[in-house]
Amino acid sequence: MVIMRHFIPFIIAVLAALPSCIAEAPMDNSCGTLELAVWAGMPSKAQASAEYQLHSITLLVFDKISGELERTLELGEGASEASLGIKAGPKAIFAYANHIVSPSQGATLDMQPITGNASLVQNAFASSCFAMRGSVNVIINAGEVLHETLYLERCASRIVINSIDNRLPNNLPLTVTGAFLADAYTADTPGTVLSQGQNWTGRWGRSSSLGMPDSAASLSGGGFQDNTVWSDASLPHTIANGTAWAPPLQPSLKGARFYCMPNTAVENGGRWESGATWTPRTTKLVLIARIGNGSTCYYSIPMPLLQANESRELNIHIHGAGTDDPEELAGTVSCDVSGITAPYEHGATYTDNTCP
Repeated sequence: MVIMRHFIPFIIAVLAALPSCIAEAPMDNSCGTLELAVWAGMPSKAQASAEYQLHSITLLVFDKISGELERTLELGEGASEASLGIKAGPKAIFAYANHIVSPSQGATLDMQPITGNASLVQNAFASSCFAMRGSVNVIINAGEVLHETLYLERCASRIVINSIDNRLPNNLPLTVTGAFLADAYTADTPGTVLSQGQNWTGRWGRSSSLGMPDSAASLSGGGFQDNTVWSDASLPHTIANGTAWAPPLQPSLKGARFYCMPNTAVENGGRWESGATWTPRTTKLVLIARIGNGSTCYYSIPMPLLQANESRELNIHIHGAGTDDPEELAGTVSCDVSGITAPYEHGATYTDNTCP
């Protein structure tokens, strides 16, 4: 695999304006004031308005010396700034947006008791609600005001189809009828081993663990989560030979965007067979298509080591027949993929021009 790395800084505000603010005066002379702005980053391409809406923010303030949780604060709808009176000293500030966290009694910083576990259901495009987290370390001086920004990161990973290129032989057309994520992890449980069967959708590339592969028609309401399926009015779409198609990516519509939770499994798995046992495996993007007047085939592209707050934006080049099973990898004989992988917020990007 050839990887080119370069760094591109970019920061985009969560909201165009930040009028709302939670304000509290310092409690006594041993306190200082923290003026905190909570922001989320955005990827450089394929932005969607649903991905950066803030509906609620929970702030937790830990003392870094004692490790004690000093205070918890809830910011309501639309609020993304806070002015807090905080005891002097080094503090660790944690923010959780758009999902509920409940600090355990006696929570301390060393215990790291606050994971704010989020599921794929809590990262819903339809409700414009994506779970986010962030933290920042600060030093509060008595009687002084500190201005600080806390950057949020999304809990989910995102995959986007930027374009599909028809490079088939014999001047054959390619009709795209849908796409989905197979073997997608749906829970967010930091520090735990991926479960054997729970918290997954599209196991074996199907809506259940048994049965025949799903067709484009069965993707809607077929047992897959909406976040993992592309089945809308832009489909089916026929791509003429030698041309590329860029699926519409409107800010208000999900389109060819897919979301799942981080997946650290490294095995690709194999085809479904009667009596076989499913085990955790790499998430795959599966493109459903027809070549000419032929039957449905699948182009299964592995997405290894999906990380939280990561966006993979893909250009898919089709130059051979797909498979008859969505769990079987297409391989470089049938397709290759190029694109970029980047954090949602400022940081590194790299290109990957290989198709495993």
